[in-house]
Amino acid sequence: MFLFTVLSRPHIIQRFYKTLSMCDSIQLSSSLSTESPAGAEPASLKEEVFWLVAHVLDMAVCPQAAAPTLIDFLRKEEITSLSCAMRQLLIRVLDKPEALGALLELGLLELAVDKLTKLHQVTDTARAGTSRDNLHRVRDAAAVEPETLYL
Repeated sequence: MFLFTVLSRPHIIQRFYKTLSMCDSIQLSSSLSTESPAGAEPASLKEEVFWLVAHVLDMAVCPQAAAPTLIDFLRKEEITSLSCAMRQLLIRVLDKPEALGALLELGLLELAVDKLTKLHQVTDTARAGTSRDNLHRVRDAAAVEPETLYL
């Protein structure tokens, strides 16, 4: 029942994705295995949330069922980079051919290119601003009268 509830209500899984997107310092040594480490207790609440979401997605009747909610989450404007936990979850999902196909059909590749392009533009703009500031400093320093340099 829990699995059906989570997967049938996109806002619930979106909240799990948002929580995972805040888990950057998570240590998931065995996160790429098919299930959580046997007999091992999660080291943190972050890891517990990761394994819960991973289990929900693993238990989905069809692996592509999670694709629409995942792509909707990744399309959000505020998502500019992925936390360690979200990257690990995405790797697990992409490891399933059916889910990979569904995500590609929903525009995952185009989304990735778009996000990388925007990130590159922001980086270039920031770099250009710094270069402009340095150029102004050099020009201002060159405008100093030569006799003031020998004080």
